[in-house]
Amino acid sequence: MFEKYNDMNIDDLNKNKLDLENKLDELKIAEKKSEKIIKKNLAWWFLLPIFGLFIYNSIYVKRKQNSQEGQNLLKIKSEMAMLELEIKIIENKIEIQNSNQKEE
Repeated sequence: MFEKYNDMNIDDLNKNKLDLENKLDELKIAEKKSEKIIKKNLAWWFLLPIFGLFIYNSIYVKRKQNSQEGQNLLKIKSEMAMLELEIKIIENKIEIQNSNQKEE
């Protein structure tokens, strides 16, 4: 899946890493917007002491599981996880190439 990074030099790896980090930042912004939409008007339940917390939690979970916005949030989080994994792989490739250059 990430074999394309095996033959790249350090400059290309750094460029790809920056691109992926920019995409990750955009996804984080989209995640915050989705979370905000899902949590819309739920804060009022905190006015009731303990009972309000249970109502808030149940409505929040239901919105995350059953709404279209919850599905969008799930897609965003899975994309973020893949990008973070790809960034870590690139960082490891850069580190390996740097250590190989030091040995030579």
